[in-house]
Amino acid sequence: QTIITDCSFVSSLVIAASFERRFRTQLVTAILYPQDRAGVPIYNPAGKYMVRLKFNGVSRRILVDDRLPLDRHGRPMCS
Repeated sequence: QTIITDCSFVSSLVIAASFERRFRTQLVTAILYPQDRAGVPIYNPAGKYMVRLKFNGVSRRILVDDRLPLDRHGRPMCS
């Protein structure tokens, strides 16, 4: 864990991805967009994605990108 405290979030994603592979069911991939016609997330060349999450029971659409924050020396600031 570094300056950005994302360790528990990243660990949760790793566990969910492992579950998906093992049991061939969607957990995280079902809430990532864009998706193909089969409901599988696809690569976006622009690097922008939408994630559907629920906060206090209310659905929210969160926009994320595929960039990692770097410090002034070019080192990643996250796990």
